[in-house]
Amino acid sequence: MDVKSEDHIPQFYVWLNCGPAIIFPLFGTISFEYKTRNRLRNILLLLVIIVLIPLNYFAPELKNHINWTAFSIVNNAVLLITALYFVLFEMNEMFGEITTKSRHDTWYIPQNAPYFIKELMFYTIRAPLTCCVQYLLMVFGNAKAVYFQSYFNCIQLPAFAALVVFSIISLATTISDDPRYLFGIPLTFLLWALGIQYLEVHNTAGYLIPMISKLVHDVKRFLAFYAPFQCAYAFAYYLLFLNCDGQKCDAPAYETLTQSFITTYLVMLQQLDLEPFNQLSPQKYFIGYVLVLTHATLVMVMLLNVLIAIMSKSVDGGLERAKLDALESFAECVVRSEKIAGLATPKDKEIQDLYNDYKQRRSRDDINILGFEAEVDSKDAKMEADRLENIEKIALCGTDNVNTSVLFQILHDPNPKNPLLEHKAIKYIVNFKWEIFGFQMYIQQLLIYTLLLMSLTLAVSMDLSKDSKGPFLTQFYMWLNAGTAILIALIGTYFLKYKEMVKWSQITVLLIAITLCLLNYFATSILNHVNWLAFAIVNSVVLFLTSLFFLKFEVDEMYAQTDSEYRVFIDSENMPHLLNRILFYIFSAPFEILLQFLYMLLGRNKAVYFQSNFNRIQLPTFVVLVFFAGAELIYPITSDYRSIIGILLCFILWALSIQYLEVHATAGYLIPMMTSLVIDIYRFLAFYLPFQCAYAVAYYLLFQHCDDPEAAKPYNTISQSFITTYLVMLQQFDTGAFDALSGAQYLVGYFLLLSHTTLVMVMLLNVLVAMLTNSVEDGLDKAKREAFRSFAECVLRSEKTEDRLVINFDETTPLLSAEVEEDDEKATIESVSDELKDFREGVAVEMTALKTEVADLKNDVAGLKELIQALRNDIANNRN
Repeated sequence: MDVKSEDHIPQFYVWLNCGPAIIFPLFGTISFEYKTRNRLRNILLLLVIIVLIPLNYFAPELKNHINWTAFSIVNNAVLLITALYFVLFEMNEMFGEITTKSRHDTWYIPQNAPYFIKELMFYTIRAPLTCCVQYLLMVFGNAKAVYFQSYFNCIQLPAFAALVVFSIISLATTISDDPRYLFGIPLTFLLWALGIQYLEVHNTAGYLIPMISKLVHDVKRFLAFYAPFQCAYAFAYYLLFLNCDGQKCDAPAYETLTQSFITTYLVMLQQLDLEPFNQLSPQKYFIGYVLVLTHATLVMVMLLNVLIAIMSKSVDGGLERAKLDALESFAECVVRSEKIAGLATPKDKEIQDLYNDYKQRRSRDDINILGFEAEVDSKDAKMEADRLENIEKIALCGTDNVNTSVLFQILHDPNPKNPLLEHKAIKYIVNFKWEIFGFQMYIQQLLIYTLLLMSLTLAVSMDLSKDSKGPFLTQFYMWLNAGTAILIALIGTYFLKYKEMVKWSQITVLLIAITLCLLNYFATSILNHVNWLAFAIVNSVVLFLTSLFFLKFEVDEMYAQTDSEYRVFIDSENMPHLLNRILFYIFSAPFEILLQFLYMLLGRNKAVYFQSNFNRIQLPTFVVLVFFAGAELIYPITSDYRSIIGILLCFILWALSIQYLEVHATAGYLIPMMTSLVIDIYRFLAFYLPFQCAYAVAYYLLFQHCDDPEAAKPYNTISQSFITTYLVMLQQFDTGAFDALSGAQYLVGYFLLLSHTTLVMVMLLNVLVAMLTNSVEDGLDKAKREAFRSFAECVLRSEKTEDRLVINFDETTPLLSAEVEEDDEKATIESVSDELKDFREGVAVEMTALKTEVADLKNDVAGLKELIQALRNDIANNRN
């Protein structure tokens, strides 16, 4: 609050009415008893009414005698006291899981000091430090405190701590409006939103709170999946409107990257403005409308309906579960009170620890955030050490040809229902490969791909022609911050180990933070010495090298399935191996790849590489990108065609980044599911196409004789009419053009429009929702299995492209720091054979039991048929 009296009138009336209504019940809770709660409620309600009536009657006189500065100070003091209360409340809850002796057992708290001094030192020194450390550990995924297993606690402890700081600053100094609103508004929002946890004890709303966590999980999964498309369209729109015939377009919604991101995100909320696209040049006009129509279709028609289907499944399958979760939430509410009051006994804490361990194990997913871990029963967890070592040997051993490896054979088995991938031994092999080399390579490729996307986006936004003088300030700061962070992390990946990823993350973040602080401090000095043409050339060199890296990566992946003896230019022992391999990749490989690509287009695919939908797109994309980056360096040109090619490449590569979500804990499920969903969309659009053409042509003919040319502008040509008609499906239509019609044309126009909107928005879109819902319901369980398959293929890609992991068996090759003997090989084969034999025997037993059940069902059906026939005979006899 400010010191101006006129600004405090609403706050005065809030305190006048809400203050007594809160304070009197607060004092009333001192003598609260559960059995007499209704009587206490009625007494307090009557007392509050009696107090509020005279206060409001004398409110004008009270207002004239108030010192508004003191009023503001008192309000801030109350804020500080309540914030401190809740900070202590949360700290008591957090430390309620440890004993009082453990709380005081530290070197800087004197053991012979009075209890009051120990508690004071604990809450002023140790507790804040411990809370900060535990919170940082929680952020990095290594939380040890049970307190942070609650989503609410992860938010409210830092929120209350920030509120204490905010209230102290408000009391000590006068804060200007901007900082006060900047910190005050988010805190106010968070605290109001956190108030939902007080509904845990409500009879009906309490059910919804546990369900909300599942729905938030669904939304998070959806947003993680949508993020690559959001970035793809945002950067494409920004580059599209960056220059229009050498001048800025009148498109403020896309002037900066931030505005472009916001405008792109609003499309998901059905906020679509087509006016900026009408200002583009003819070449960019086409690509602009292709982008906006595909964007709107992808988001409004497909992804939002997928989200609705996923959330519907969560709600349908979660109502019964929500009742149990609500009881758990209520029990946790009681436990919090016990912790804070110090009423929990050691036995209670032991039971609580057991329950928390059970809940953590129950909620464990098959998919980790950066890798998969097999669900293993307690008896399976006790596998003998030599058995695990044998499986590890299988995981690492191989030949020069990946197509002979066990993982390759399983993933490319002609039988799509091959259950071997779900076997625990194979899962262990995949996870072992992921930990040994897959995780490190994944992080490296992700960082290099991010560097590729950044350099490509900046290259399209900069001009390397002779007239290019800069300065490119936005691009400079992107390289200074994002580029530096990527390069530091990329260098750090050579020291990355899977089991030390938390420590690696902490050290890397610290190094990046220190480096960026120094670079930004000297940024002005660096700017004065930058040659902008050289800066743009260096960016293009980085683009060329990273694109060449990924092209080689894809070629290596494609040729990994062929024997190494065929990957030579000339089959001659006289030519050096390295030169032979280089000539092969320069002359032979391009023609063979082109031939295989043509085979794939003609439906005669022979390369396993092209069985992946991602590979069919990204290999030609990287080829074009290498030529684009080379042209930028050798002969830079300035034209709309350069911008269009760059925008398309930028969009495709951002969209292809979705494949890096294959190892994501939640969004990884959606990638395999998208195939069936895309098929549903394809069927829907194929069915809708005749109606789209019918209405587009009808509207075009209708407005040929309109008296108002401006009103008929959206239907002037067939292409404009087609676009305007398509937008009706996206709930974007304007009736102004139809109001300009007269006579019979007016009636025909509105008949077409109303029938069109009814057909599309009422009927067809709901049919699409039903189709997508059915696909989601049938596909979630299958998607989990397919997600592990996608993860296994991700590991296999690393195996294909990493030569150092190929280990040949001979007398001189050590394996796992020991020689491999015949007995070990036999033991390995026998152990895996036993595993597969047990699995097959289990399947055989299940099939026998299933056949028995089917036979019993057939007998029951036969008996029912005889009974029905007997009843029919009895009815016929009675009629006679």
